[in-house]
Amino acid sequence: MGDSEHPLSYEEALYTAQREARSTTPVRRYRHALLESAVHGRGYAFEHDVAPESPAGSGYVIVSAGGSVRSGVLGFDGKSLDQVIDDHLAHIAHINREIADAELGEAQLLAIAAYDAQVAQVSDLRGQEIVDDEVRDYADYILLVLRTAKPNPSARRLLAHFDSLLAERDPRRRQYTHPCPHCGRITGLSERYSRAVCARCVDHMTDGSGRPVRVFNASLSGGRIAYFVPHVASHTTLDECVEVTKSGVAYLADGTPVTVNEARFVASSRN
Repeated sequence: MGDSEHPLSYEEALYTAQREARSTTPVRRYRHALLESAVHGRGYAFEHDVAPESPAGSGYVIVSAGGSVRSGVLGFDGKSLDQVIDDHLAHIAHINREIADAELGEAQLLAIAAYDAQVAQVSDLRGQEIVDDEVRDYADYILLVLRTAKPNPSARRLLAHFDSLLAERDPRRRQYTHPCPHCGRITGLSERYSRAVCARCVDHMTDGSGRPVRVFNASLSGGRIAYFVPHVASHTTLDECVEVTKSGVAYLADGTPVTVNEARFVASSRN
């Protein structure tokens, strides 16, 4: 896997594309001067054959020098590979743009300052007097979203990945965040789960015997299933925690019971 300091070579990109294509025939390099020399999103494009019975013309794989991969098939939306590459480069340029202060509101500026200062919430910023609770609430929400993304030395650059966060606060939404009912840390508020605990508390969730567990959706339609953490982290064969799956009850680090509903981050305090 490449990164900014050790970009993939063409040979490494070719190997990655062949593996991604899963084609019985070799992938073919598709030369595109802009893609191969771009400041952001530089990489290589490849074409490959698809199954004879497929209505698609051919498949494609775009491998960036940083190691990310985009793949698909041509023919369904009428776009050529050149157009797909142009769209790819436009998206990469967009998320790497410099955001001017004129594009940012008070909440966004507070969230950026809090992210760069590495404080837990915007009210922890020194020298910042926040008199509007709605601004503080929305700024904390933006900060939470930014922290779910891949770490970036610049919050302003990271914010470019989230166009929705550049919008003003939705006046129809009463509240975006609330204090975790267990530890008090600011966390996202869901109307469905108004007692949801924060991600850090969830990360220390256990079964009745103290073994760490994670709870996930059982399927796209919902339901819950719990697994023991060591197996989740190591990607080995998953070991289900039947106790939590069936009961819907787990425990926080201090033994506080919580109910778990359908997804990892919706554990709710029973108090």
